[in-house]
Amino acid sequence: MKEITQILADAIVDSTNSEWKNAKLIIKLFGGSIDKFLEFEYLDGSIKTAFLVDRGKVSLPLFKLHQSMNEENKKHWNVLTFLLDNEGKFDLNFEWDQAIQDEFERESQS
Repeated sequence: MKEITQILADAIVDSTNSEWKNAKLIIKLFGGSIDKFLEFEYLDGSIKTAFLVDRGKVSLPLFKLHQSMNEENKKHWNVLTFLLDNEGKFDLNFEWDQAIQDEFERESQS
């Protein structure tokens, strides 16, 4: 788990040149797809979304983590939320969002 948190933290840091206070990364996995949403809170209090700089280092480890956790029945999840502050403190949460799964199943049947 330490490896994935470092990968996520590095990608967040690489995604902005501005000084920031907090970052929130939400990743949604469904089928073979991945959506990434990144938001920064800057020192002036403003909040802005940003493009996550992946460089091919984020998606594959996330898919592997997702697969291994589901296979080992540790935790079924399709949403990962990673909070990081500018001092390196972080929080990592895994959730199951049934609405995402339902939407994926509806689209795959069309």
